[in-house]
Amino acid sequence: MSRAIARESFVILFFLCLTIALTWPVAAQLTSALPHDLGDPLLICWAMGWNYHTLFAGHFSGFWDANILYPTARALALGEHASLLAFLGFPGSALSGNLVATYNVLFLLSFFLSGYAVYRLALFMIPSTSAALFAGIAFAFTTYRFDHIAHLNLLQTQWLVFAVLNFLAFIRGRKAIHAAGFTLFLIASALSSAYYLIFTVVLLAFLFPLALAGPGHIADRRLWLGFALAGVIAMAAVLPFVLPYAKAREDVPRSRNKSTAIHYSARPHSFVTGPLVGRAYAPWLTKAWRPETNSFPGFLPIILGLGCLFYPRNLRTLGVWLRETFSFRARLHPRFILSVATALSALFAAALLAARLLGASIQMLVVGRLFVLTLVGFLLLGLSRWRSTCDLLARYIIPRQSYRGFLLVMLVVAALFSMGPKFVLLDEGTITGPYYLLFRYIPGVGGLRVPARFAVFAVMALCVMAAYGFADVERLLARSPRVRWVGRLSLLGGILLESVSIPLATVPIAACSRFPPVYQWLANEPPQTVIAELPMGGLYDDVRYMYFSTRHWKRMVNGYNAYLPPEYAQNAERINLFPAPEAVNTLREIGVNYVIFHGARMGRPAPELTDSAARIVRRFGEDCVYELSHDNP
Repeated sequence: MSRAIARESFVILFFLCLTIALTWPVAAQLTSALPHDLGDPLLICWAMGWNYHTLFAGHFSGFWDANILYPTARALALGEHASLLAFLGFPGSALSGNLVATYNVLFLLSFFLSGYAVYRLALFMIPSTSAALFAGIAFAFTTYRFDHIAHLNLLQTQWLVFAVLNFLAFIRGRKAIHAAGFTLFLIASALSSAYYLIFTVVLLAFLFPLALAGPGHIADRRLWLGFALAGVIAMAAVLPFVLPYAKAREDVPRSRNKSTAIHYSARPHSFVTGPLVGRAYAPWLTKAWRPETNSFPGFLPIILGLGCLFYPRNLRTLGVWLRETFSFRARLHPRFILSVATALSALFAAALLAARLLGASIQMLVVGRLFVLTLVGFLLLGLSRWRSTCDLLARYIIPRQSYRGFLLVMLVVAALFSMGPKFVLLDEGTITGPYYLLFRYIPGVGGLRVPARFAVFAVMALCVMAAYGFADVERLLARSPRVRWVGRLSLLGGILLESVSIPLATVPIAACSRFPPVYQWLANEPPQTVIAELPMGGLYDDVRYMYFSTRHWKRMVNGYNAYLPPEYAQNAERINLFPAPEAVNTLREIGVNYVIFHGARMGRPAPELTDSAARIVRRFGEDCVYELSHDNP
């Protein structure tokens, strides 16, 4: 028992130290800077602050009517509510009163917990601490996570992993504690991000029959009842957060068109490019970078992950299947004709693809159809030798003693879904992908902008498969303990090298006690005050105003979120013309009391007004406060 505790303590300390080192200098600037930029990080800081404000003010009925985008109702439901993040960060925020520090602690915890979660998942499947450590490191600092380094909600990947772990543990042991864990982490995934809610449910529903078939539990009522109960409880817990989004959809359209989903879908090269921040060992990875679509898992995870499928025992099973499937006595046997057609289809597809890559004018639709014909041919050949195919599936896919095939199916399915409604190769449409069915028929999927985020499950699966490959290498080197330790340390050192992206870019931002004086003044104004800050409509301007509003919490016309009211851009364009009559009229129609003119950000000094419709009431350096008159002219 003491040895197990010592091992866990070492692993926890290892991931903590590794997180601090590989995200440096975030830990050194915990209270004074945010990682990457002042866009989405400030948005999350504001959202957490709004959670705390409504909690301490006891104004729970107005939780969804946030102080931004006035007079839009349910403005918080136009983006992420960050309630789970606020809950996790509450102790630190209560002690420090610093939203920046709270954000950075949660940022660091996401790396630590994601690594530790995959370590536990790999250890559940493979009795090798070194292999599990490899998988945890590979996932915690993978391209997908660094590509979303500014999205704290999407960095909460640990809940996905813990959900999968408890999902499999419940099937194996049928213990209530694992069913409860699955329910809890499913709820946590749902509250982290709408993406993770939909993706987790879709993927686990797809894999559920496969996971039950392995241990022979397909008719186990306890498992079916447990998962049904978990789904009902999770739905009941998430429903209060889902309904406001449904109501907000009536006011602000929330669906994305198919072209947007295709644009933000993964491409085949997305799995070998990225991340957003440079890798120290391979700067060339960023040359084909596309925003939010990169999922390169690293060289070693790919080699070990795919290599685990070709361990000698698995190769023998595959060889038997190939011999039996492609064996026939007569040349005119239907299986002979089918095998020749399948081989020719594969060869033609490969040849046309190579020619297209070399610059020939070939439609990718033709190549895609040939690949589909090849897959259909292999499927029919497999069905023709059903008994041999079942033996192969039992070795590769059905999780009895090994989860390799289960992980392989997760990898393939997640990768296919991440490629969006239409597979795109070399910037050309090919064939409709399976994600289109989700986009068309599953509620909520049409509102997701980036299908490529489905790749997080593919990366998770590959990292755990790499742990299997790591264990296979250990087994091959078992005859010499010294050589085995050299192999372990070499692989662990290699994945650490692949994970290096330091120093991370950070941007200084003031804590609440050092906000500009204009916001200190606003804090003393009446609660019903409505303000507008100029310039308006720019992402980085509006999120700064939102963050600074955590000092005064006055209602403001400015705002930013995943969705914006249709009229916001037009209003912002007119209001930025202040003090032009159309700007003043728009502000008065909205019901604005004060206009905060930031001369430094507007690029011009605050104008002196003699019009009775607006007058200067305070100056704070280059920040000028105008009070609007609402008397009838």
